[in-house]
Amino acid sequence: MSLAKLIEEKRKAKSRKENTKKTKNIAVGATVGILAGIAGGFLFAPKAGKETRDSLKESASNISTTAKDKTMEVKNKVSEYLKDKKDEKVRLDAAIKEDNRTATIEDVIL
Repeated sequence: MSLAKLIEEKRKAKSRKENTKKTKNIAVGATVGILAGIAGGFLFAPKAGKETRDSLKESASNISTTAKDKTMEVKNKVSEYLKDKKDEKVRLDAAIKEDNRTATIEDVIL
């Protein structure tokens, strides 16, 4: 590998790393902004303090429940996907093994 290619690869890697960092910062900023907006909406809503606190508790509970449900859903989908891929691998391994048993010298050489 030439020195120019090595330098170019290093430059590209650094650029990708910087872009990833920028994207992460934007995502974090957007998330914080959204959460601040939600909190501000609750706090400045024309409700009594007790109603607002109760509403916040209910929202927190709903978010927790939703997060747990989504986590279980993703876990189940990943488990199903991995099981399918494992079954596919077993099937392909068996097919390859069978092909290797029936292969002739001409098949191997060509």
